[in-house]
Amino acid sequence: MPPSRDEIIAAFNSLSEEEKRRLKRYAHYRMAFVRGIVHDSDADDLYNEAVARTLEGTRKWKPVRRKIVERTIFEHLVRTMSSIANELAKRGVKFTGLLGEHEAEGPDKAAVEAREKTDRLRLRLQGDLPALNVLETMLDDKRPAEALKILNIPPNVYAAARKRIFRHAQRLFGPREDNET
Repeated sequence: MPPSRDEIIAAFNSLSEEEKRRLKRYAHYRMAFVRGIVHDSDADDLYNEAVARTLEGTRKWKPVRRKIVERTIFEHLVRTMSSIANELAKRGVKFTGLLGEHEAEGPDKAAVEAREKTDRLRLRLQGDLPALNVLETMLDDKRPAEALKILNIPPNVYAAARKRIFRHAQRLFGPREDNET
């Protein structure tokens, strides 16, 4: 039985500030592939749309799936935002922002492939919060010293998480190709 509206609202309210920050950063990341240039209002719109669709019931949250995997509201919102952003990219939606109204150009093939790989890696690391956090700092182009400060973790935990990330990436995508010139 799907959760009631009150249960969904309670789940939203139970999100930590860190989870909300990560969701908004993810919304910003997804909108970057739709538009290229992203304003905070676009990312907020994507986040709010995901919440609205969940509350309306057009995107159903199933906390327990096949009695094996528990899907948190956080995971549900990530998947919903991903789906909405893909929908927008395919349709070339008009956006109104600081630069005025314009047609969104679909992302190029390399950007789509990179986004899909990143999403697959995130899903693979779903149960490994330290590795997910380190991955986010890597995607934000943070240097290791900055990441350590932001995440407030010891260097050995950071190094171990990076190793796990690269190990999972290698299993998913094969050995890394280094471009040597």
